[in-house]
Amino acid sequence: NYLYKAITSYGYGMRSNAMQMIKAYNVFNNGGKLINPMVVEALYDDNGRSIPMQVQAPIQVISAATAERMKQILIKTVNEGTGTVAKTPGIEVGGKTGTAHIAKNGAYVNSYHTSFIGFANDAKHNYTIGITVIEPRTVYFASITAVPVFKGIVDLMIEEKYLTPDPAAVAAAASQIAPIHHP
Repeated sequence: NYLYKAITSYGYGMRSNAMQMIKAYNVFNNGGKLINPMVVEALYDDNGRSIPMQVQAPIQVISAATAERMKQILIKTVNEGTGTVAKTPGIEVGGKTGTAHIAKNGAYVNSYHTSFIGFANDAKHNYTIGITVIEPRTVYFASITAVPVFKGIVDLMIEEKYLTPDPAAVAAAASQIAPIHHP
């Protein structure tokens, strides 16, 4: 029991799938409310009729203050920690990298899964996104494998107008970049 508590604190000894992790992180991005993630809005029958997915009402599972504190920790991970590649000027981005050592036949092998689960928000939209890289071939650091995939998705969402960066924040970030002077 003591061993379980110790190893669960950093994710070992616990099992969850990607959708369960997204559902959990979504709580931090929604003011403490549990919202079931949806992959599609509707299904279609053989006659082309739309069958809308049943959307469950959000449930407050942690306080808004606790959710906001966790959200700020996840933002700090992107601004200063292992998720810096995910930074996107004008978009609120937060998340956490993960690396899972794979066990086979009761022993850990030299193989890993990496992940980055986080959120990307603009003034009107909140998105929670999960990336899992199964047994990356070259390196097993999520900051090099999963985070760039997350960043690529956020960039594409901006390009496709699902997210709109705050122009003032983009301008402020651009002014932080020092010009290169050639002799």
